[in-house]
Amino acid sequence: MKKNLEIKRKIIHVFFGLPVILYRFIPFECVMAIAIIAIVHNLFIAPFYMRSVFKKEKKIDIGIVIYPIAVLISIIVFKNNPVYASFIWLTLSFGDGFSGLIGVIFGKKKLKYNPDKTLEGFLAGFISSSTGMILIYLLLRNRFPQTLNPNEIFFMIFLLSFSTSFVETLPFKINDNITVPITGFIITFIFINSSGISLFINTDKNHIIYSILLFLFAAASYILKFLNLSGSISAFVIGFSILCLSGIYSLGLLIIFFILSIAATKFRDDYKRIMEISEENNGIRGLTSVLPKGIVPLYVSLLIAFHPSMIYFKIIYLVVIGTALFDTVSSEIGKGYAGQTFSLLKLRRVYPGERGGISVEGTVAGFISLFILYYIGYYFNMLRVEYLGIMILAPLISNILEPYFYFIVKGEERIKKAIVNSLNLLSAVFIMIIFIYL
Repeated sequence: MKKNLEIKRKIIHVFFGLPVILYRFIPFECVMAIAIIAIVHNLFIAPFYMRSVFKKEKKIDIGIVIYPIAVLISIIVFKNNPVYASFIWLTLSFGDGFSGLIGVIFGKKKLKYNPDKTLEGFLAGFISSSTGMILIYLLLRNRFPQTLNPNEIFFMIFLLSFSTSFVETLPFKINDNITVPITGFIITFIFINSSGISLFINTDKNHIIYSILLFLFAAASYILKFLNLSGSISAFVIGFSILCLSGIYSLGLLIIFFILSIAATKFRDDYKRIMEISEENNGIRGLTSVLPKGIVPLYVSLLIAFHPSMIYFKIIYLVVIGTALFDTVSSEIGKGYAGQTFSLLKLRRVYPGERGGISVEGTVAGFISLFILYYIGYYFNMLRVEYLGIMILAPLISNILEPYFYFIVKGEERIKKAIVNSLNLLSAVFIMIIFIYL
């Protein structure tokens, strides 16, 4: 019964995406009027004859009201370029619709980070929304000339489809008809405003090659069980976004961090398992590990994109990656050596692997990895020698503060750990900002 209800809902979802074709034949005002009529219909008329497809037998299904509202907003915002409004519309109708439809009917492989979603559904959403966007672009491009060239448009379609399909699978308690269009708006605005800032949109052969190599790197990390599916997808999205925003050097530093972190995690892994101090899930990292350590570098990359001539943001980016690397390497090497470990929170010796514990071996290994990263950063012209002292101290101070963050933050263990990881990196950012501007 529930399955049949979801199939009906998703068929309706897809059906209401078909009017996007009308952009080819009628003026903007008429398309906007259709969206307004849809809002009124779904709010006041649909409850009288569509109650059977409402979720949980509600008097009003808020999802079918938000859907045309999101479409109307996209129509108004992109009044002068309906192609972009059509893209947002299609992520809702074809992307969200087909992902649910195929997922319910054919879905077998459930996503570990959200068992309510399937891999088949994710792929169906990505393929259907991409196909729909390509077709609508080909249909409308002569009527509405584009500021972006065809290569940039197709690149944008790929990123839009992938990102919105991924967001649709996340276990948010927020309605998909909100999260999907918001994601679409953010990505679209980044692309169309790129001429004002140095956002890549480098569609030359090298950039495309970097993107493909990044995809293969993420796929290999999943196959080799360094990351699970959610971890590899989020790693690709974050890496791709950083590549887009601040270029290949920033992405290169992120990849170096990943390789050194994995090496440290695998150091004496058998011993760590015996002592029960190894990373959970056999060191296979997922969304809650990747996202907290990726969101802060992503934010700093955005600052670099808006202010490409300011070396300070590049230095802060390097320190953020260095802080994440120092934290991981010092912790994992320290646990592997099992030397004397001291807790600054408890002010006494503790067992290796206990949160907040600092060992000489781990700290030395952390500094060695930091110097390797900074040397490469210097080669990439992202480091100034006069700031080297604070660049070394910031990761150490952040690492010392981490157990205090862990003590203050409350909540579920997995979420708590993710928040603390983000706070650890943010503390390094604030240390650098205070030092630079004082």
